[in-house]
Amino acid sequence: MKKIITIALLLAISTSFAQQDLINYLFEIRYNYKTFNLKGKVKQLEYETGMTGGAMGLLSNKNYRCLFNKKGNLTYVTSFKSVYSDNNKNHENYKYDINNNLNEINIVENNKPIKNYYFFYNKKEQLKSVMVTDVKTQIATDYSIEWKNNQPTRITIKMNNKQVIYLSYNHQFDKNNNIIKYDFNEAGDSGKVVRKYDDKNNLVFEKYEYFNDSTYNFEVKTTFDKDNNITSKTEDGKTIKYFYVPEANKNWKILKNGNYIEFREYIYY
Repeated sequence: MKKIITIALLLAISTSFAQQDLINYLFEIRYNYKTFNLKGKVKQLEYETGMTGGAMGLLSNKNYRCLFNKKGNLTYVTSFKSVYSDNNKNHENYKYDINNNLNEINIVENNKPIKNYYFFYNKKEQLKSVMVTDVKTQIATDYSIEWKNNQPTRITIKMNNKQVIYLSYNHQFDKNNNIIKYDFNEAGDSGKVVRKYDDKNNLVFEKYEYFNDSTYNFEVKTTFDKDNNITSKTEDGKTIKYFYVPEANKNWKILKNGNYIEFREYIYY
């Protein structure tokens, strides 16, 4: 039985810890060419997701349009049911500081602000804290990151800057600065995590062990192709396979277990 983790902690996919690694894996936020795994100077990415219905096309489909600036950073995302209903009711704005660090995200649904992210950095431009606010409830979740020798050594998450809901510590790193072991405490439960990486620093194995209740223990195995695209993921004995089919004009589609499809189309600078 898998326990829901408050935070999917820190995975480095480069030879040094970059802000994009922390932000992407702390919050599963993609905001630049690297975290989207894009190649070339992409100006706009439009993609459609859904379940295939054979001759009926995609069922329960959803469309996204992502805009990037010339520095390779995501600036705007809009989501809509079809190309005929793109009215910008649902969108995300991404803002950056003068050093090209992501410093704010504003999320809007049905023309109403629902969530904001604020990012703060130390003098070395390392991510030191993040505040996530729910606009309706005014509940804030605060993330703080401690650094030593240019490595993140401790993560603390608090609700409204008071109650600690997650803590990770005793981080151990490999020669490429990937975290390979750490201890955690979540809502009174404690445990440890072990991770392994391939020669391209892609996470290929992670195992969660809970000390108080072993029924929550689980492990995940992931494989990648030569372009660092995920080709399979195995969790709880179930494997999901991903297939990447290139199209004629650099468009491509992803098939997930044969019934989930994602079509992508690019516009370049």
